[in-house]
Amino acid sequence: MHMAQIDSTMAAGTVTPESGDKGSSQGSVSEKAVAASLVPLLIIFMLGTLCLQGFNLVAVRVGADVQTSGSQATLITALPAAALGIVCFIYGSLSDFVSLRKLMWWGIGILLAGSAGGFLFHGSLALVIIFRILQTVGYQAAGSVYMVMASRFLAPKKKVFYLGLYTAGYQVAAALGILSAGFLSEIQWSYLFLIPLASAAFIPVLARNIPEGDAGHTSVDVAGFGIIGAALALLILFFSQLAWWMLGASAVFFAVFAVYIHYASAPFITPGFFHNIRWLKAISLIVVFYSVNFAAAPLYNAVGEKLYGITSATVSLLILPAFICAAVIATFSGSLINRWGSRACLIAAAMLMILGTGGYALTLRYGAAALSVTAVLFYTGMGLIFSPIYSNSLSTLPGSETGRGVGMNDLAMQGSAAVGVTILGGLISSVGAGAGSSHGKALAPAQAALLASGYSQILWIITGIEVLGLILVLVFSRASGSRG
Repeated sequence: MHMAQIDSTMAAGTVTPESGDKGSSQGSVSEKAVAASLVPLLIIFMLGTLCLQGFNLVAVRVGADVQTSGSQATLITALPAAALGIVCFIYGSLSDFVSLRKLMWWGIGILLAGSAGGFLFHGSLALVIIFRILQTVGYQAAGSVYMVMASRFLAPKKKVFYLGLYTAGYQVAAALGILSAGFLSEIQWSYLFLIPLASAAFIPVLARNIPEGDAGHTSVDVAGFGIIGAALALLILFFSQLAWWMLGASAVFFAVFAVYIHYASAPFITPGFFHNIRWLKAISLIVVFYSVNFAAAPLYNAVGEKLYGITSATVSLLILPAFICAAVIATFSGSLINRWGSRACLIAAAMLMILGTGGYALTLRYGAAALSVTAVLFYTGMGLIFSPIYSNSLSTLPGSETGRGVGMNDLAMQGSAAVGVTILGGLISSVGAGAGSSHGKALAPAQAALLASGYSQILWIITGIEVLGLILVLVFSRASGSRG
């Protein structure tokens, strides 16, 4: 479905819920039960996202506390991000084959184990990374099940509402994560691990409402999942480790996967899935825009500490309004799509992101107020972009492939974000290397100018990526005859 068609479909409300798909034993699920499940699923996802954003902010502090180098400390962010990209894809795809309830139980169990273990054994970098991976793998089950249920069982207008609510929840959780990490870093950062334990309170509600039956398929393509999982893991890790053998091995696994899906008797994804040009266009937009998503918080924190001489807690307070604005716009993004169309929303979101990062590149030298104001623009754009970009992608796929579509969307979002934060995080670290922290003291003019120039260059790189995304939106929508 082209963007113009998507706009009109959404406005007319002609897309039917997937609850009636033939062969699905979940077809009798009521919207009431779905709604009762979605809120606790969202809260669990938010608790995990809180930890993700929190550890993104304090990774360097964690590394210092466990007496490791800055490059090793980045693994606290990079490896869980790599795991997130993989499980996003696997969870969504598995939902077309196995029970949503089973996925949720496994996810909650892993989340609770990772949270408790991380708090108890936080003195070792290796164990911190392992338990952060378990936390990440666990909480994403809630996010993936949420998206599959909303996309599969809800009518179009309700679906876009819950898509907006999802990204609003993400933004609120990101704000709370950064805020919590900023303050806990001054006390004891390991308390971040304990926050997702609250997920256990929602087990009774989920047990009553999440669909129990299998998805209608007789078997799971274990070999296919294993091959693509290995390919993705090696690809994402390459960008953090820059070990070229990883890139080569990843290419081999991707080649094997390409051959495998052509000859396997029942692959979980058929070659035709990748012949869908409209889906490929939609997924390319996700990759471009979300590649800068995770990099903003560590950049703001680095500028605050190195250039402005303020603490992580203060940085958290400065960007808190940005996350609040993002949550508000995300909540109403479904209504905006129905009123203006997805194309207009995508353009508006891209422009806000460009103004945010480009504006900060120009005003960075003027102090912390510039950070706070421009962060509002950037994160408001990120809050607005989720619903139109996600619904556009899913609208190009048949109902029987909803789960795999969700998986591919999440993989594109999290995988590109993981690669982006790894590359941009390396640039951020290199700019600040050897600068130390000013701790409220004025930097020498030459040193301040050097730091400001380096961070501005990173901001221009991010802005360039956002401009590329805007160009793609305009080109794709023009090619499909979109209105506007």
